[in-house]
Amino acid sequence: MTNPNQQKLNDTSKGKLRNVLSFFVVGALLFALVQSLLTPVWNYPNSEDNLSYSYDGFFSSEKNIYDVLFIGTSHVLYGISPMEIYKNNQLVTYNLGTSGQPMDATLATLEEAFESQSPKVVVLDASSLFIDEEHELDSMWRFVMDSMPFGMAKIKYAHTYAMFFAENEDGFDLNDYTQRFASVFLPIIEYHDRYDELNSNDIWDNPGLKEYYMAGYFLQSFHESSGVTLDEMNENPVKNEAYAKVYVHNVEVLKEIKRLCEEHNAQLLLTKIPSIHTVKWYTGAWTLQRYQAAKKVAMECDITYFDLLYDGQMEIDVEQDFTDGGAHLNYLGAKKVSKYLGDYLFSHYELNKKTCESFDNHMEGYDALTQLATLQLTFDRDDYESKLQQFETFELKETQKGFVVEDSATGQMVDKVTIQKDGTLKHKDGLFLLEDYWLAYAKEKQK
Repeated sequence: MTNPNQQKLNDTSKGKLRNVLSFFVVGALLFALVQSLLTPVWNYPNSEDNLSYSYDGFFSSEKNIYDVLFIGTSHVLYGISPMEIYKNNQLVTYNLGTSGQPMDATLATLEEAFESQSPKVVVLDASSLFIDEEHELDSMWRFVMDSMPFGMAKIKYAHTYAMFFAENEDGFDLNDYTQRFASVFLPIIEYHDRYDELNSNDIWDNPGLKEYYMAGYFLQSFHESSGVTLDEMNENPVKNEAYAKVYVHNVEVLKEIKRLCEEHNAQLLLTKIPSIHTVKWYTGAWTLQRYQAAKKVAMECDITYFDLLYDGQMEIDVEQDFTDGGAHLNYLGAKKVSKYLGDYLFSHYELNKKTCESFDNHMEGYDALTQLATLQLTFDRDDYESKLQQFETFELKETQKGFVVEDSATGQMVDKVTIQKDGTLKHKDGLFLLEDYWLAYAKEKQK
């Protein structure tokens, strides 16, 4: 017979245990919730910081679907549209470019990518060869790291990231290393003070963005002339030797990338997306000096190199094809690059045309968005009104200084134009209006 006092003691102990377990479960859930809120989701509208859907989209893709992967810095992000390549060449590709992507980030991303994909070609932009330690910001590493799924590639990358910042002139900072390494897997360590930056995109999942299918490409409809031609950019060679210096560490990582590609039967192509700018204002301008330095490294590493500016016959309009004065391409420039590069890949590599259900399903939305981008990048009034006829629901309304265009189907303003003294059109807030239009378009499609 059970002792009543003993039974009461057992019940009390069980009650305390349940309370302790409940406390820890609730605490863990609250911790996870707070950490999730404070960690940047990298899916902010009207910003290139929308990498969450880009990388999530890639790593959740059907296995072995992509034949070509594009990777590198923001020049890739802005300059190559896989959807455009699919339209022109029926090649299924993906853009894994990120802003200021370090070579170590490129290696880690490819290590993870090869776990689920078997690309025949990996196309790397040469800009990363010239990124030195002084210009590698923490955020450039975190863009990729925060979006990678957990695995050995992420663990190795976390170690490389922590070592990079922990080693300094004074030696090795163990505390810094430990904190950075741990922050990769416990992001709250890095982002605990981000509470005053939170907005609705950190809290609510925007269903429209899930349909913002660009296969990694960042569409830009803003325009700013380069101001210099290719020949003018190269008129006065840069005397500072550091400008055209390829850093030893980057070359070593490039060799690792080549080895990784060979292990997975993928061919590595080193290229350069056009960037025509005044070096004084933009050190990433792709001059003949940098081209020669990059080509020399490619030859020494036995890597195929094809430069769109200097090896090819690609024509870039410095007046219309750039979004920020020659540093990055807008949609007009990206469309040209995607066509040229797609044709090059199709003719130089054993790639087969194929259909892709996800690309086909999103092509209608992609076409709607790029047609609006083209409209926002039109500067002649007659040409503009002619293109406007493509949109059955768009209505032009005159204003004191120009006109606005509204979509009667959604009530959204899609373009705001000022007519300049010479009669040309100047568009305002194109990117913001472009994505607002897309979110409204996606909402209508989901009804």
